[in-house]
Amino acid sequence: MRRERAQLAPLRRQLPIEPGAIRAARRLLLAVAAVVVAVDIGDKLVTPTLPEAFHPRPPIVLLAMVVVTVLGLVTFPRAGSRAIAIAGGLMVGGGVANTVSLLAWGSGIPNPLLSSRYDIAFNLADLAVGSGFVLLLPATLAFAVRHREHLNSPL
Repeated sequence: MRRERAQLAPLRRQLPIEPGAIRAARRLLLAVAAVVVAVDIGDKLVTPTLPEAFHPRPPIVLLAMVVVTVLGLVTFPRAGSRAIAIAGGLMVGGGVANTVSLLAWGSGIPNPLLSSRYDIAFNLADLAVGSGFVLLLPATLAFAVRHREHLNSPL
């Protein structure tokens, strides 16, 4: 048992991230998320959505959206990275906006952006989540390179 703990000990080691950097990342994430929510909800309010372009989701999906959004809200700022906070803010904001939309429009999430060519419907929150995922990879790689001396295995 002790040997297993000794092997896991490096996983528990804290990176030298200043608390001020974590607070700044949290503020940045919240600001980006607030802008995403405001823009997405505003767009859904002023842009008409066809009845067939509403995306209903079962309660279990709503619960998963809330859990993942809260998890992102808590974990992304802990890196103290501005780039990770921006990517996380896009994803958290998109998650909050889609959750609010699902609750506000009981028939489903409105998707006012339509492409008849590709037969898809989406909204600005979906674009924010997708953009956040795309930006998260280079942000995480940059963070890992910046802190490579604290990693146990080579990159």
